[in-house]
Amino acid sequence: MNEARVTVDFRRRLGPLRPIWRSIGYDEINWTYTPRGRALHATLGEIFRGPLAVRNHNAFTSGNGLSSPAWGSTNLYHERADGSMALDWRWADRIYDVFAEHGWEPIIELGFMPRDLSAKASGMAGPGPGQHVGPEPYENGAWRHPPKSYARWGELCRAFVAHLVDRYGARRVERWRFEVWNEPDIPYYWRGSLEEYCQLYEASRAGVRMALPGAQVGGPATTDAGTEFLRQMLARVSRPDFVSFHTKGAYYSPRRHYNPFVPGPRESPSLGKMIEDVRGNMAIIRGRYPDVPVLVDECDPAVGTPYGVFDTPNFVVVNTTHYPTMVCALARELLEHGTVERFTSWAFYMEGKRWFEGNRALVTNENVELPVLDGFRMLERLGDHRVAAHADGVGVLAGERAAIIYHHVDAWWVEGVAPVTLHCDGAPRAVRFSRLGSSYVKWLESGAPDDPSADQVAQLRQASGLKELGTAPTQAGRLVHRLDVPVHEAILCEVVA
Repeated sequence: MNEARVTVDFRRRLGPLRPIWRSIGYDEINWTYTPRGRALHATLGEIFRGPLAVRNHNAFTSGNGLSSPAWGSTNLYHERADGSMALDWRWADRIYDVFAEHGWEPIIELGFMPRDLSAKASGMAGPGPGQHVGPEPYENGAWRHPPKSYARWGELCRAFVAHLVDRYGARRVERWRFEVWNEPDIPYYWRGSLEEYCQLYEASRAGVRMALPGAQVGGPATTDAGTEFLRQMLARVSRPDFVSFHTKGAYYSPRRHYNPFVPGPRESPSLGKMIEDVRGNMAIIRGRYPDVPVLVDECDPAVGTPYGVFDTPNFVVVNTTHYPTMVCALARELLEHGTVERFTSWAFYMEGKRWFEGNRALVTNENVELPVLDGFRMLERLGDHRVAAHADGVGVLAGERAAIIYHHVDAWWVEGVAPVTLHCDGAPRAVRFSRLGSSYVKWLESGAPDDPSADQVAQLRQASGLKELGTAPTQAGRLVHRLDVPVHEAILCEVVA
């Protein structure tokens, strides 16, 4: 590979470094308070230096309070025999208690439609003759429909926020965000019209503000293909406190290729596509509101949270250092959009999966860390002020405390090493270098065991975490240093004062 060149001036500050990467999300809302979920939130508390924005689906979804891949429920809303509203807080409280414990600032999706409130009636299925034994009618789609009463929906939103205020305090909840639904531009999530969504939005906003006048309400969390929906929604509803949309790097086709004897197509996430998605959506938003905060609150390598390497090998990117180098590259690109406040990595953990299944996650089994957590560790060490940096042949993002040199390409199968010459100014004593850890590489080196022994699990844990490469002294604050940076690798260059 051609030689690359990186220059960093740690003395030349360009302004605040906004931590736009501090956001995660996941469907499986009940896994927030499981032992593994609580342990992972504790790990995130150790990594992030400031409040993490956590977004979930299923805050209002009916069910038995158990999550499964891409599903969850709080079973909050019910109606008594006389039609009056009754709310069961047993699972919702456990979820938001965890967030409050860590000082997180959740993005609370107001959705999905509770069974007793859905305009699509859904009785209970049974195993009688001729009846299918499987998902109940509600789980089969009634949760996607508009409410039978928008007034009652607004009352649910009011009661929900009033309870949060009583439990956690108004000042805290004013920092939280309330987002009306998820991806209403596609029928998988919304079986109503644009007009019905706008009616839902206004009812939600009125209910939330009745309970907490200073609450932040926004949306619509549209897909990358939902630009026209976004445009029309913004023209029809009250000014939002924030606007949200999504982007995905790839739509693998097929998402499931089971035949190991016939190779499927090799596909990869496209960083360029994601940036174009952001530009297109930002143009629409800025055309209407020049200064409203923007959340890209699903920003992921590929569509399909529960899919993995046994569906198509392309999902391997989540196991590898491809994922954290993509996150670093996204952070660098999105920082150029001054009002993109956060981008959300839709990843948490999965239950009932095999080791390194390839689902979009932060950890694999037994909470063994995946490399993306090291990407967040690097980003959190940059500091609070962005500094001057330039790169040819690789990428760089720099703060006053450290710089990240990352070598990201879209194709996950590409290999190679870029020789990099680093020129640093403003490091008083020395620069310390670290690379990403990789439990996945260690697992492959161990023979990819289906059921790792306790000793092997310990080795996987040891392979995770940033790995120090050494320290180079500076001369009068300056350093010229040679690094070899493999494809899909990131090197943290920390100032030693």
